[in-house]
Amino acid sequence: MVLDSNALRLKEKIEAAFADVPYPGDNNLVETRIPEDLDAVKYFRGVKWQDWKDKPAEFLNSKANDYSFFLSPAAFRYYLPLYMILVLTDYAASGNRAGEIITSLEALGAIDKKIRDHAKRQLSPMTAAQLKVILEYLEFFKRKHGADYIIEDIDSAITNLQIYAK
Repeated sequence: MVLDSNALRLKEKIEAAFADVPYPGDNNLVETRIPEDLDAVKYFRGVKWQDWKDKPAEFLNSKANDYSFFLSPAAFRYYLPLYMILVLTDYAASGNRAGEIITSLEALGAIDKKIRDHAKRQLSPMTAAQLKVILEYLEFFKRKHGADYIIEDIDSAITNLQIYAK
């Protein structure tokens, strides 16, 4: 797929912002031992996101959706670039990955304190540069694909991330 110049620049920014994030380690991929967490461990164990950045659909679409919710904060930080790159570069093949990202960030404003705290924990290792590029990604996504989603959800994710990043 040929990316327009804005998408290509954003992909490069995502790669640069997350380039030095270390692999969280096989024992730090999830926080609990519930079945969903254990499935996520099996899926992500030993996988380096940089190895898949030019073919993210081959990796992320080979298993069930929604694993990002079960990742530890370190693992969420480590794998989020791959999710964003997939949606950015191959939207048609990205399935629910865009929704996973939006929901993760929308949860920062959740009524349920446990969900809100989980979302904050997942973002806690992010640097200011990483939060900035995530925000750029959301704004780009809204312009390109906003009609495919409930716009209030995207706006909520953007607003919540802006508040969190302050």
